[in-house]
Amino acid sequence: SFSFAFLMAIPAILGSMVLSLAKLDTASISIQPSVLLIIFFSSFISSLLALTILQQILKNKNLARFAFYTASIAGISLALFF
Repeated sequence: SFSFAFLMAIPAILGSMVLSLAKLDTASISIQPSVLLIIFFSSFISSLLALTILQQILKNKNLARFAFYTASIAGISLALFF
């Protein structure tokens, strides 16, 4: 069911991306396209890693580890933001 739910989300994610790109004002962006590609691929790889970890945790039925992982990522994000 995890794989099916993930596959069902792909069209919604791609549709959202297309609509967001259509609204994007490219004249106001000062980031080079190569940097945007690096950001995209690093985000893609980290998302795949997180989903792989989540899938393994769900197979083992141990959500306490996932809660620790989520809290750790949230803490790191907040520490870097503030």
